Amino acid sequence: ASFWNIVLVFGVMLCVFGTVTTHAFGHITDIGLTAYQAAGGFFAMTLCAALGKPLIGLITDLASVRVSIWLSLTMLGMGLLILAEAESYATVVVGMSCFGFGYAGMLPLRSYSVAAAVGAPNFGLANGLMNFAILPLTLAASPMAAWIYDFSGSYAFAFQLLALGVAFAAIGPFFIDPGLNAKQVD
Repeated sequence: ASFWNIVLVFGVMLCVFGTVTTHAFGHITDIGLTAYQAAGGFFAMTLCAALGKPLIGLITDLASVRVSIWLSLTMLGMGLLILAEAESYATVVVGMSCFGFGYAGMLPLRSYSVAAAVGAPNFGLANGLMNFAILPLTLAASPMAAWIYDFSGSYAFAFQLLALGVAFAAIGPFFIDPGLNAKQVD
């Protein structure tokens, strides 16, 4: 059960990351901002991701991996919803910053969750199998956003759908077995 819940949580996170990094520039320029402003949004995202990594690590140490996963999912969802409704540069910066902080923990928390659930001796195989299990999600997300854009002329609905996926994925941490590090997951 832990394996599939980790696939759900981090598969959705990876879908969101891939879709936003592929389509946000187009979305930002479509709402009337300049390419320079779109690049500024990406700078804010990258800066918050870099600053968020140690903070996510600290929260994981002080609280739990579940709390950190929920925080990451919350920030990703907020970033998506803000970005979907953005009409100004300031709103884009806030949305991309939330998004960046949300994805800061994606890879470290995934590795931690897999290791805790299956143990260090099985980490490599489980991590590799997880990549195959996540593949259909990640392959579908970006083309889905492009199709929505082609149909509607906007990425807003695609970002809103991804935020709904993030909300659904927030159920997953309840079912991730603490494994080797029970004190960290409760």
